[in-house]
Amino acid sequence: MLVLVFSLPYFVYMEGSGFFSFPSRSLHISPEGEVSIGDIRLPLKGKGIIGEAEFGSIFIAEKGGVREFKAYRQVRIREIQESVDAVVVPLSNNKMEIHFRIRANAPTRTITLPVRGGEVEMQGTTVLIRDSEGKGKHLIREIRAFQGAREVEMEIVAGKGHIELVPKNYDSRFDLIIDPVFSAVITGARNDAAYDIEVDSASGVVYIAGYTEDYTTFAPARNTAGNLGNRDLFISKLNLDLSMHHATIVIGGASFEGGYTGVYMSRKPGGNLILASYTQDATLLGLPATVIGTPEGSDVVVFEVDSNLTSVVRALVIGAAGNQGLSDVEIHPSGDILLTGTTDSIPAFSIPENVFGQSDGRDVYVISIDSNLSNLNRVSILASTGNDSPRDMEIGSDSSVYLTGHTDSSSTFANGGTLFGTGPNASFVTRLDPLLTPINSVFIGSSSSRAIAVGHSAIYITGSVLDYNLLPPPVNVFGTPSPGSYMDAFVTGISHDFSTLIATALVAGSSHDVAEDVEIAGSNIIIAGNTYSSDIGPSTERRTHGSLGRSNVFFSKLTSDLSDHITTLVIGGDAYDNPYRLEIVGTQIYAAGDIEPFFESVSFLSNTNIFGDTSGGLETLVLSVPTTLPVPVKEEGTFHIEILNDNIQLLLQKPSYVGFEIYSGSGRLIHRQSAGYLPRGKYDFRLSLEPGAYVLRLRVGDQITTRSMTVLE
Repeated sequence: MLVLVFSLPYFVYMEGSGFFSFPSRSLHISPEGEVSIGDIRLPLKGKGIIGEAEFGSIFIAEKGGVREFKAYRQVRIREIQESVDAVVVPLSNNKMEIHFRIRANAPTRTITLPVRGGEVEMQGTTVLIRDSEGKGKHLIREIRAFQGAREVEMEIVAGKGHIELVPKNYDSRFDLIIDPVFSAVITGARNDAAYDIEVDSASGVVYIAGYTEDYTTFAPARNTAGNLGNRDLFISKLNLDLSMHHATIVIGGASFEGGYTGVYMSRKPGGNLILASYTQDATLLGLPATVIGTPEGSDVVVFEVDSNLTSVVRALVIGAAGNQGLSDVEIHPSGDILLTGTTDSIPAFSIPENVFGQSDGRDVYVISIDSNLSNLNRVSILASTGNDSPRDMEIGSDSSVYLTGHTDSSSTFANGGTLFGTGPNASFVTRLDPLLTPINSVFIGSSSSRAIAVGHSAIYITGSVLDYNLLPPPVNVFGTPSPGSYMDAFVTGISHDFSTLIATALVAGSSHDVAEDVEIAGSNIIIAGNTYSSDIGPSTERRTHGSLGRSNVFFSKLTSDLSDHITTLVIGGDAYDNPYRLEIVGTQIYAAGDIEPFFESVSFLSNTNIFGDTSGGLETLVLSVPTTLPVPVKEEGTFHIEILNDNIQLLLQKPSYVGFEIYSGSGRLIHRQSAGYLPRGKYDFRLSLEPGAYVLRLRVGDQITTRSMTVLE
């Protein structure tokens, strides 16, 4: 699933072709009134189409020059049935809403929508439309109907090649507005998840990387390489506002491909992408590849993929003794490609290894390979007398390499370092020079780090801790932790020279909270993770969005000295939602992860775009939110009303349904009006009422307001 927020789509009319939605062009209305979203067509026909709510022009370069086109917020298709109009509105996530108006005294009480290009089916109250090629589904998620300020119960009936919208118990003397919401869909029929993200702001694209268990249904416009099997790697390319899927490549290898946290990506200066994972059997790769060493057990594989995601440029298999895991890949300023992960065998690799510390158990490796994926340049092993696991790697501005993770033996790891708090279990931060020789290490006792961010004056790590009382001071607690019972999210700041622990901030709730990544945003720090607590962080600084479920995504923003919590945003979707990687570009946060299952989680955000088959378990999740961590304006702030005699003036701050009723002082209904779904703007409703006292009942969206009215002579 791809989740997107904050864009303002519109329609553009092109002579002879009809209306196209912009910027994605995913929605088209033909001159005959046929509505197309993806491969699905709704031939509504009608007696004419017209753009409404014109708000300006756009300029498009064409052969022969630049042309000006008028832009509209919505398109009306007139008389799709007798006394029934349809109004089509593009939404910011490749979804659309179609508002139907059944006019007063219409001869029909049922709207029949013909469907082409797919088979209609029902799942509970949700309508699914599987396309003819089985590539994905389209969805009617929600349907509501209103007369004036009153909501009318609706029934949906799915038939062969059509959908029926049936209002119940409505007053046919007045107009009725029906509002179904349609969505476009793109994921996979089994499990899919994204574990890394790269943003190329110069080219205006976002890349995500992860795995899919069903390449045949994962995303449209996909290219493939290698022996595709039960679990394959993928890279997908989207535009910056996540409203358009450009391309996907799926890379197979039969018994291949990243375990739970084993798919990582980095971008070369020239634009190509480096994708790294591991395989259980390198002989089944099915691609030309350079093989270094002797593959045995679980081995690391590295691919270079062109930026258009059309093909694998080259591949490398790093054969080694025992089993190797993978935790990250980065491009060094020298051009070398750096990999880090775990190994259970020393010596493991085909060239001499530089071992730092005493090996006993699983140890950390850092590998440097050349930019052409042809040579293994050097290998360093960071070892201890316990088990060690890296989780994240970052390159500093001085070309130093920074690692973070967890060790069971802080006193013996990589020849030791400074311990803050109590060990031996601790998070580690190790700095290596460009030749991968450790310079210094620092340990944060009784914690488990998952990510690192390196700034000019400080280094930040984030992860989880079971008992914050065991953390070294100072610890600033934000929220309601349960020490010893549940994990809490932490972020710790360390001075750049590793000499001083700045502070630790604990962002906690009443259940499990785990931070997965950390980024520096100007003078602030942002962490992201998953929470089982709806009460994570201070209540006065917490915002929620979506339908909170078992596990929800959270973003927390703190000051760089970790002394103050600014805000926490919790986003949910009725099920399990997890972000794994963050990237901040300008004022926008991008996050990649997974969500499970889709049909419990469709309410994740009001702005949700889905690409692929959602009948599986895990689905790929991509989020984009501003660094201010806002939520939609509260309903109370979406409009302002003034009543001047019998003139109702309404200032609408966002698109909403508007309807109202006028009652006499004795409670008799005088007037009912359904204005429909209106774009933001100013509206005057001029009535012709006799002098006297009245009551206005106004509905804007889901809010109903009652006001008294006095009409003078």
